[in-house]
Amino acid sequence: MRASAAAKTCNAALIKPNQVGTVTATREAFDAAQAAGWDTIISARSGESEDVTIMHLAVGWGATQIKVGSMARSERTAKWNEGLRIQDALARVHARTPRLSTPRWMTRPTTQASH
Repeated sequence: MRASAAAKTCNAALIKPNQVGTVTATREAFDAAQAAGWDTIISARSGESEDVTIMHLAVGWGATQIKVGSMARSERTAKWNEGLRIQDALARVHARTPRLSTPRWMTRPTTQASH
C-alpha cells in the first residue's frame, strides 16, 4: 500500500477482514488506505457464514463501500439485513443528533418529484 500511495497508482483499497489475519491487522490496512486518501471497501469472502460482523466493522470504521454480493444466498442476505437494521438504528440516533454522519452507501435514495 505504501508503494502504491507514494506512486499515486491507486485510489481505493479492497479489504477482506477474514483474509488479513486479525481484526487489528485489518484495521491497520484500513487506516493506511484512509491515510493515503483512498476510498475503503470492506469485502466479504464468497461462501462464508451468515456472521454479520463485517457490517459492523464497515459502518463503525466509516468505510466508503461494502461488498458482500447480491442477495442470492442466505449468508449475503443476512449481511444486507444487518446493514438495514444498522441503518434504521442510525436514523433514530440521527433524529436526535443530526451532526453524526452515515456512510453514503447506507443512505437510501430519495424519490424526487417530477416537475
